[in-house]
Amino acid sequence: MVDLEAANEDNFGTKECNTGKETLDQFSQRILLDDDKLVITGYRLSKPKLILTWLLIVMTCGIIGLVFHWQRKWYLVFTKVLCPLSEADTVLVKETFKKNEHRYFIKKVIEETFESACCHTRCPGHDEIGTSRRNLQVPLKSGEFLDAEKIRFFTVKKTRFLWNKEEENFVQVKGLGSCIPTSQLHSQNGLSAETQWKRRILFDENFIKVPVSSYYKLFALEFFRPFYMFQVFSVAVWMVVEYYYFAIAIVIMATWGLIASIWQTKSAQKRLAETIQATDVVEVEIGEGKTAMIESKYLVPGDTIIIPFAGCTLHCDAILLNGTAIVNESMLTGESVPLMKTALPNRTDLLYNEKEHSRHTLYCGTRVVQARYFEGAKVKAVVLRTGYMTQKGKLVSSILYPLPVDFEFERDSLRFIGVLALIALSGVITNIARKYLNGEEGIFVIFLSLDLLTIGVPPALPAAMTIGSFYAAKRLVKKSIFCINPRVINIAGSLNLACFDKTGTLTEDGMDFWGLVPSLNGSFLEEVEKTSSLVRKVPVRMLEGMATCHSLTYIDDELVGDPLELKVFEASGWTYEESERSDFSKFDMMINAMARWTPTDKTSNEEHTVGIVKIFPFASSLQRSSVVTKVMTNDFFDFYCKGSPEAIIKLCEPPSVPNDFYTTLENYTKQGFRVIALAHREVKASILKIEKLQREELEENLTFLGLIILENRLKEETVPALEILSEAGIRSVMITGDNLDTAICVGRNCNLIKGYEEVIHVSAEKTTEGNIPEIIYKKLDSEKDKYNKQDVCSYCLALDGQAFDIIRLYYPSLIPRILAKASIFARMTPDQKQQIVTGFQDLGYCVGMCGDGANDCGALKAAHAGIALTETEASVASPFTSKEASIACVAELLRECRCALVTSFGMFKYMASYSLTQFICCMMLYQLGTNLTDLEFLYIDLFIITAISSVFALTGSFEGKLHEKPPPTSLISVGPLMSILSQVIVTLATTYTSLELTKSQPWYYPYNNTEDFGADSSYENFSIFSTSQFIYIILAISFSKGFPYRKPFYTNLPFLLLTILQLSVSAYLTVYPAVFVQNFMELKPPPEVWFRGILLVIGLCAMVLSLLAEIYFVDSFICTVFTSWLDKLCGKKLKEYEKIIEEVDSDINWNPNKFLNSNKMIKVRKERYNRNEFELNSLNEP
Repeated sequence: MVDLEAANEDNFGTKECNTGKETLDQFSQRILLDDDKLVITGYRLSKPKLILTWLLIVMTCGIIGLVFHWQRKWYLVFTKVLCPLSEADTVLVKETFKKNEHRYFIKKVIEETFESACCHTRCPGHDEIGTSRRNLQVPLKSGEFLDAEKIRFFTVKKTRFLWNKEEENFVQVKGLGSCIPTSQLHSQNGLSAETQWKRRILFDENFIKVPVSSYYKLFALEFFRPFYMFQVFSVAVWMVVEYYYFAIAIVIMATWGLIASIWQTKSAQKRLAETIQATDVVEVEIGEGKTAMIESKYLVPGDTIIIPFAGCTLHCDAILLNGTAIVNESMLTGESVPLMKTALPNRTDLLYNEKEHSRHTLYCGTRVVQARYFEGAKVKAVVLRTGYMTQKGKLVSSILYPLPVDFEFERDSLRFIGVLALIALSGVITNIARKYLNGEEGIFVIFLSLDLLTIGVPPALPAAMTIGSFYAAKRLVKKSIFCINPRVINIAGSLNLACFDKTGTLTEDGMDFWGLVPSLNGSFLEEVEKTSSLVRKVPVRMLEGMATCHSLTYIDDELVGDPLELKVFEASGWTYEESERSDFSKFDMMINAMARWTPTDKTSNEEHTVGIVKIFPFASSLQRSSVVTKVMTNDFFDFYCKGSPEAIIKLCEPPSVPNDFYTTLENYTKQGFRVIALAHREVKASILKIEKLQREELEENLTFLGLIILENRLKEETVPALEILSEAGIRSVMITGDNLDTAICVGRNCNLIKGYEEVIHVSAEKTTEGNIPEIIYKKLDSEKDKYNKQDVCSYCLALDGQAFDIIRLYYPSLIPRILAKASIFARMTPDQKQQIVTGFQDLGYCVGMCGDGANDCGALKAAHAGIALTETEASVASPFTSKEASIACVAELLRECRCALVTSFGMFKYMASYSLTQFICCMMLYQLGTNLTDLEFLYIDLFIITAISSVFALTGSFEGKLHEKPPPTSLISVGPLMSILSQVIVTLATTYTSLELTKSQPWYYPYNNTEDFGADSSYENFSIFSTSQFIYIILAISFSKGFPYRKPFYTNLPFLLLTILQLSVSAYLTVYPAVFVQNFMELKPPPEVWFRGILLVIGLCAMVLSLLAEIYFVDSFICTVFTSWLDKLCGKKLKEYEKIIEEVDSDINWNPNKFLNSNKMIKVRKERYNRNEFELNSLNEP
């Protein structure tokens, strides 16, 4: 077994340098995988249990086997026994996500030795390998690999877990892992073919294989679903009782649906595989300075690959060892702007961290546009992760294994189907008992009664409920909104909170240069706007910094890079030249590029050239970028640092910072400007020392040069779109990575923050008295005085990422209150954006996230409905993608999704009422010993029900103002239940009336049940059939509601024409059917035409009663008056966020706004919310 004594659990953990694993007992283990919790339980085969289980399957003719197919966990329990994980041949993986939702995976534990691995993949040089080397490898924390005689592992959700013998648990395999010294990565010099093979046994091939199932497998999986099995059962029953026509029709429709479903699934799998799967030929080092060309699928962690100068597509995650690479990461981030990746520092005291060193990491699936190194030397990178361990692999895994969405409507629909099944089952039992009491026996009686089960639970119900989403998706395409997951459409219809990114979403994607505020000798100079000549009014050092401190590069003779850096550089008026495009020999040193200012007139200064020696790209964790430059005539180097003012000012010498720095900064940020600070220092050192210096050694003792001001305008559609959402009762919040003041200003300008609202800044700071930070509530200036006094208590919170992290760590109970009242989240990292979205979901919000794809992928994927405003491949992380980069699409999406949800709601009520109506009719006829004829069933189920179901969802969305409340999502509530119950009562009343009137006529004689059962035609049959057919039609009209979510039903022309046709045909069949029609449909109309007219009137009365019941009784009374009375009597059921908002508004001891009436700042040392357990320290701000 593996000797992992030297190994640390950090190598195998799931979170950076920490694992989230815990051994529960000898049978089970808990592992934290990303945001999900896995519990692994061991099982081994029990032959006696296996034999007994298969005997049970055979004895039940495979029915139990079918149940085991649906519930694989049951089969595991029936055939295996619990055992220690060290002895398990199978593991049950229980995944817990969100709060208490679960799903299960059953995975086989694979055991590999050197010999067994050679059976399926022979080791290179196998015959020359000595006995001592016939082993496999596992990774250690140091980045080295340890020999192992055999390994045990299993794979779940494309993630592999390895057995650690020393710790007696499974640990996640993560490639080279994290917390490896960067010097260790630099020491990699290629792997031998034997070592590659051994690592491939553990890590598997470097190939993101998307499963594409065979048609046979897809058929088996689809056919044995409960839906199709119930249809098979239904067809079998109908064939036995000789309902041939309808049975054949159902078989044809089910077969067509089965073929279409298999084809769609196969096509989707193939499209995804074609998009994701790719291989290439890669040059790798094999030791001793030699290289070889191999297929990318054979790469393993630890391989050293050569990056071609002309670029390539990465097929693994790798760390850049030397040179630079221009990379397009749009596949992962949605940002098509080329990024510069630089070499990882070579230090023994620096541990590799993926987040901190992302600017040195090349990710799988991204495109290297070009690579460079001095004097044409090879650009090298070390493979960190392969296959599904890569960032691209994780993204694909999330697509293949999406988290189930717990939607109230779907949950209630399953419960309601269960109720219908119980009602139908009671009817089956009642009918069987009655027939046996009447002396009827035989298997035919049972099959005849089972027909009631197929009536009570309509087989077409699941398919009918998806039609609304299908048509909504087609309408969305016409509005340039594309959906890759139609199931989310109904969920999106219930959104009540929308999160927005700022830049590129609420505001224009690019920024415009506005001007500069230079600083000299600790004082700000006069601001210089873009219309002025910067050369004459701005110190040369500031211009040098603007022209050199960036990561711009030339691609196809076009200067590209971050749009912000491009705007700043263009404003400087300088030109930019790279080593491959110009002669840099005059610098007599290694120069990456140079910036040059050329005078435009004879009176200007001489030409000025600055060489760029070393670039430190922008790091989001540091919020700054830096560059080392050299002016040819100087005997020293210049170091420029550019970034957020908050970050830069901490690195500057205090005397160089103006006294009014914060006042000036606040003045610009409150106007909505984006502000960047620039600083400088001189560095006297040799070029060799400069190459070895780290940015931390250079980014200190800087001289502040000034502020760069950029403006980011709101999009024209932003304000009206947010106003529409506000009127529709949708709460809007901003989650951005930008400055807090800028975000607040944009929030006010777009009316996301109302003018009458106080903005309270929530911040946190460390104290000298202890380790627990203080939470600070600070009131910001507002425009409340312009509004009514009744709005005085309205406020919203605003906080940044640092405060959010501190509150989560030290004050977790405060998070729900913060989320309930905050409107602005600034300086948020991608992970924090996702945490905020999931936090809102935990409070009961149905959350939509709208972003431009840059750094928003996690939040887009986590939201109930993510909307990507991008045309890049990053939209794969979001169920919705808008080709129009405008948040106006959110309102259009809501309009269509609300329409789809109401359509699904109405369709479910229609199918449920139809099944109950037909069940009632059949039960009444069964009491008389007869039933509907085969052709009558066919007419109702095909001509009426199926035809209506196919056009029911064609009604478009309401084009007026979005309603202030989202549609209801619960079927198990007073309104829907009373709606269905009222229709059942109408059905009972009208069918019973028509039956009794028929029996009272002098020409009536009862059905003779001694005749052959196939002859079901009778007066009773005709009276019930003629009345019920009108009920089926009017039910569709009653449940096809228009305002406020759909257009009126009469705007749906196919639906309108179909119902008119159906009513006409039904009236014809009731009043004067031709003789051949009577014979064909086995109708037995009353001999008196005037009585048939009475049956027609009863059917029309049923229609009127059905409409009155739905419009006046349900909508006008039950859903308004009665529901309000019930809420007052029993108390309204509030969602979690509503409870918190009520609690916050009523808690005078916490509500910051109450204190802020007399204080501008509150510092809170300790807060607890279990009723008065807190201490407050209020401080008046001077």
